[in-house]
Amino acid sequence: MCQSPDFLPTAVHTAGISAPITDRWSAFGNPASMVQNTRWQFAVQYENRYLLKQFNSQTGQVAFCNKYVNVGICYTHFGYKQYGEMVAGINFAHNFGGKFTLGLQANYYAAYMGAEDGYRGTVLPQVGMTVEAGSKVTIGFHTFNPFMQHVKTRAGAKKQLPAIYAIGVDYRFYKGFSWLTEVSKDLRGEWRVATGFEWQAVEMLRVKLGMQASRYFIGCIGVGMKFSGFRFDINSEIHPILGVCLMGNVSYEL
Repeated sequence: MCQSPDFLPTAVHTAGISAPITDRWSAFGNPASMVQNTRWQFAVQYENRYLLKQFNSQTGQVAFCNKYVNVGICYTHFGYKQYGEMVAGINFAHNFGGKFTLGLQANYYAAYMGAEDGYRGTVLPQVGMTVEAGSKVTIGFHTFNPFMQHVKTRAGAKKQLPAIYAIGVDYRFYKGFSWLTEVSKDLRGEWRVATGFEWQAVEMLRVKLGMQASRYFIGCIGVGMKFSGFRFDINSEIHPILGVCLMGNVSYEL
């Protein structure tokens, strides 16, 4: 019951929402979101949970986009020397005439459980789609590890891996304003509800404000900046008991 999907990197949008997104691809978010018009995409991300160095994660991703099928590669590592979790994935996504998008990602998960067990791993699928329900509304769905796979130690103990299903809505109710909402469920864990607003104040600056709720209500705030193909995102979450989580993302598009 104590195991959680904290090894997965947080998406760059407010409250970590990724299911209905079509303007950015966040590694290990909705694989169908990788449908931008840019030729190449590169991004690196660093995340720290609760200001503890053992809860750091580093993520990198690169994508090649074209009119046939977009291809992306991503990698993330969470943990420290004595214990760590890593996931590497390859993603394929396609836009079907602007009406809906479909994405499929194959992930390899491995956990380092000390010198005795070493790395224990398995392959996990990830599937996603988005649908344009009008000029202002996008609906998205994705699932990570839908078949509830797990890994075993040499002694036979099971490490359960999160099996996440998520659905979300992006409602662009006014020019420059988006209202994002997502509901997700880890089949072995709790429900998560996230919502928030993003405001494109000027071309170079985006302001993000939201919240998410699972066992506790968590406030989320962030900013995004864009300069000549570069994007810089800084997000923070405030847990009422455990403290602050910080995330920084730098991306470049050609």
